[in-house]
Amino acid sequence: MKTKKTAHTIFNPTYFIYWLAIIIGGLFTGTTSYSETQKVITLAGGKGTKNSFYGRWLALIYNEAFNRLGYTLVYNGYPAKRASQLSDQGIVDGEIHRVADYANKHPNLVRVDEPHFSVYFSAYGIDPSIHLDGWESLKNNSYRVGYRRGVKKCETILPALLPPNRLMISESSLQGLEQVVAGRTQVFIDVQQNITFHLNQSEFQKVVFYRVGIMEKTPAHAFLHKKHKSLAPKLSLVLKKMKQEGLIEKYKAKAER
Repeated sequence: MKTKKTAHTIFNPTYFIYWLAIIIGGLFTGTTSYSETQKVITLAGGKGTKNSFYGRWLALIYNEAFNRLGYTLVYNGYPAKRASQLSDQGIVDGEIHRVADYANKHPNLVRVDEPHFSVYFSAYGIDPSIHLDGWESLKNNSYRVGYRRGVKKCETILPALLPPNRLMISESSLQGLEQVVAGRTQVFIDVQQNITFHLNQSEFQKVVFYRVGIMEKTPAHAFLHKKHKSLAPKLSLVLKKMKQEGLIEKYKAKAER
């Protein structure tokens, strides 16, 4: 009777360690490669802006601009004051839409020198007899004026021009316009496109609002936290190139649809 031979696996610790090292090394190599190709930049913006025409326009512009630089953009909306806090602390990588002198009060931020577009700060009311022209014109009357919390331009200029009893702060453009309708203010000042967005909604279809003045036309910029200082001039060059290609205006038309 023949004895059946049984195959025995011989455990060789040297080979085991060799193959384990290859597997682990491959895992780490793969992880590093993945993270290097998935560069993400997170920009904050005002919640009202993000949900408006401007937000759609900005998303189109900066998705393309950062893509050209090898980044994926994450654009998050917050109350304006919270967006400032997050960018100042470096919790987010910057802010997508602020006026040119914003860094004067936020030294941790670096301006992208090429503006993406300009915005109008305009005054709206329901009394067609009101006529304003620039911030200083507000001193020549007794109108009660509303503005939106977190809009740095308004927060800086209006309290310096007018006494507190002539000012009213709202939490949104919608609330500011409602204050005018209710007679609590005669004029509401904000970025023009934010106002017109709400005036096109059904709530105001039976109320006639007039643009009673333009306060200022100002260029708007993105700002990056100082940890991304070297990225700011590169982004500026990309924006210039996109303007030459006609992309900024093309995206504006797309955002309006």
